Amino acid sequence: AQKGESLAALAAKYREAAAEIRSRAAIQLRKRISEHVGELWVEITERQREFAGMEFDSHWQCWLLRKDGRRVTWEETNTSAGQRQVRMLAFYEALRRLAKLVPPLVVDTPLARLDKEVRRNVLDKLYLSGHQSIILSTNAEIDPEGKLFDRVRDRLARVYTLHPHGRPDSVDYEVRVSS
Repeated sequence: AQKGESLAALAAKYREAAAEIRSRAAIQLRKRISEHVGELWVEITERQREFAGMEFDSHWQCWLLRKDGRRVTWEETNTSAGQRQVRMLAFYEALRRLAKLVPPLVVDTPLARLDKEVRRNVLDKLYLSGHQSIILSTNAEIDPEGKLFDRVRDRLARVYTLHPHGRPDSVDYEVRVSS
């Protein structure tokens, strides 16, 4: 004000500077999210021979980074439903890793579309990596009598089984819960 500038002009400069800072911060955050998501996706889907990672543009379009240096869109790679699911799970995990406060992860039937190797990787790298996870799965995903359950049993705090009973052909039935 002493230099003859109006308060309105100073406020405009402040808004421009704040907008630039937000823009740069958004670019940096998107880059960090891309790095985490790409690293997790490549590792979990075991596609290290083909891809180096992924990145998201300013409109959040996904680009895969091939080992030969080329960028290809996610749609060009013709990925499976399971790989799309892993990308979304990796995206959530990237946000979790970058968060100051980490919320618990609640997932319902998370392994349905995944093949055996990817299931194991998703459990190890995402759900059983040390943070609180609540996993709602069917016995087709994680069979309580199977090898996968035996392998992860010691890393689970609690396991519950739901037993529906009553009239199964109606919406009028009850569910009993057992440990």
